[in-house]
Amino acid sequence: MFKYTLSLTSHAFEGSLDNMSIILVCFPGAPKVTEEALQQDAELEKHIDMKVEEIVQIMKSKDDEPDLLYVIKFLAAQEIPGLPPGGGITSKRDCIISSYQKHAMTVRSREPRDTEGSEEDLN
Repeated sequence: MFKYTLSLTSHAFEGSLDNMSIILVCFPGAPKVTEEALQQDAELEKHIDMKVEEIVQIMKSKDDEPDLLYVIKFLAAQEIPGLPPGGGITSKRDCIISSYQKHAMTVRSREPRDTEGSEEDLN
């Protein structure tokens, strides 16, 4: 099961979403999701969100445009405690993308806009 989960996660992370299916069979004796596990996951996602914000701010301070690929690579190189075994940072892909979009848009919305146009536009 672990092998297939990792394979599906890595293919989805690479953008391949076609021809994929999975069936989960949960027997009555299977472990249940606990409140503690949900709390740990929420804390992990909050930590990832703070890291993404920090990375976007660093990039912006260097006058670089925030780039999702750079953010993902930067996070992959970090030691982030609490990541799920087997999936690692790729298992938090949706969280990373959501945080990146939120923080990159916040940075972009603070940038001054040229509302009057340039002299070239007037000619």
